Amino acid sequence: MNIKTIRNPSAWQLGGILLPAIISLFVFMQQGSRPLWAEIMFWISACVYIATLCYFCLKQKCYGQLILNIIAILVIIIPFEFM
Repeated sequence: MNIKTIRNPSAWQLGGILLPAIISLFVFMQQGSRPLWAEIMFWISACVYIATLCYFCLKQKCYGQLILNIIAILVIIIPFEFM
């Protein structure tokens, strides 16, 4: 299955936007609680990533990649938020 992917920037480069979300997940696991600053950092990071990815995927007509990335976020990252 060949899916057209965005070329500039690459999805891996855009993935750097998710670093604050990953850091906040580690804070949640380390502290056993959810500080408000980490919660806000998580949601802002995830929303900015989705918005940026949507922009580049729609601009470059990479609909398959957009769907796969949004599914990955919904299935992998967001459930950790509700643990």
